[in-house]
Amino acid sequence: MIRNRLASLLADRGIKISRAAMELPNISRNTITNTASNNGKMIQLETIDTLCQYLNITPAEFFEYLPFDLEYHADITENDATTNEFFDYIDLPNNGIKFDFYIKKIVHNGTPSKLYSFTGVIEKRTFLENNEVYLYVKLQSDTNDFKEIWDDPKAAGFKPMIWQNIKKTIANEINRSMMDRFPQMENDPFDYTDDSGSSLLISSDFNTDASYNKHSDDELPF
Repeated sequence: MIRNRLASLLADRGIKISRAAMELPNISRNTITNTASNNGKMIQLETIDTLCQYLNITPAEFFEYLPFDLEYHADITENDATTNEFFDYIDLPNNGIKFDFYIKKIVHNGTPSKLYSFTGVIEKRTFLENNEVYLYVKLQSDTNDFKEIWDDPKAAGFKPMIWQNIKKTIANEINRSMMDRFPQMENDPFDYTDDSGSSLLISSDFNTDASYNKHSDDELPF
C-alpha cells in the first residue's frame, strides 16, 4: 500500500489548502484537496514535483509505504429487516443484521496471503436529535490477530484509510442485502446507509469509533 502525506505535511507547516492553491496556480484546489485526502488513484508526476518543491521535500518524504495490500469482503448471514405493505420504510430490530467480514493481506512477492476473519452484528440503529441515523456495529475476532497490522508503527498513517475501507465494505454489503430482501424497491433505489460508511459506528477488537461509546448507552428511539 502506498499513500501520500500531503495532509500532514501541510498541517505541520500551518498551511491551509486554500493558501496552497493560491500559491500554486498550476494546481487546482480540487486537485490539492483530492491528493491530500488520498482519494485519487493517480497523481501526475508534475503535481508531485510541484508539491515537493513547494514543501521543500523529496518524493521519499512525500509518500509512505507498506509492503503489502489489503482486500476487504463482507457477507450478510442474517437480515431480519421488515417493511410495510407500501414499502415506504424499513424497520430493523436490534441485532437484526449479522455478517462475516474478512480482510486479506496480500504480498506480491510469492509470500502466501493471510486472511483475518471477523463476525459482525448491527446492534442497533439510532436517530439523533439532528436527524442523523447511525448503525452501531460490533466487529469481533476469535484470534484478534489483525492487531499485528493495526498496532504496527509503520501502519499509523494508513489507519484512517483502513478504517474507512472497512466501513465502506460493510455499508455496501448492507445496502446490497436490503435490495435483495426488498426487490419491490428496485424501481426506487435507495441507500439504507451511506455507502461511504460514515453512518456506521464500529466497535472492534483493534479500534472503536469515539462516538460509539458516546451514545451506546443512551435510550434513543429506533
